[in-house]
Amino acid sequence: MADRLLILVRRPPVGTHNSLEAFRVALGLLVGNVEPAVVLLEDGVYNALPGVDPTRVGRAALGVFLEEAVDWEVPIYLVREDAQARGLDPAQLASFVRPLARAELGALIREYGTVAGF
Repeated sequence: MADRLLILVRRPPVGTHNSLEAFRVALGLLVGNVEPAVVLLEDGVYNALPGVDPTRVGRAALGVFLEEAVDWEVPIYLVREDAQARGLDPAQLASFVRPLARAELGALIREYGTVAGF
């Protein structure tokens, strides 16, 4: 089993359970001594908007999983260009995200070696 896993989140916090499951997986990996990191890219950057409440459209709340991930120091990266392409200002985004240039994503994938997409 891999000792590190990079989780790519491409989906927004509403519409599917993908984002929620991505963060649940990240937290679950900690129990198995696997070091997770999360990258928010494409529409996944919307997960970094504070106050998004997926329960309004019948989805489970993501907030508690985000808070736990931050508390457990799971690195959460955000692809800067994807946020900009969607008109998101870095000042609007949660303070826990670490901006990442798209050009740096390949190096991060190589560093982790094992990747899961949501």
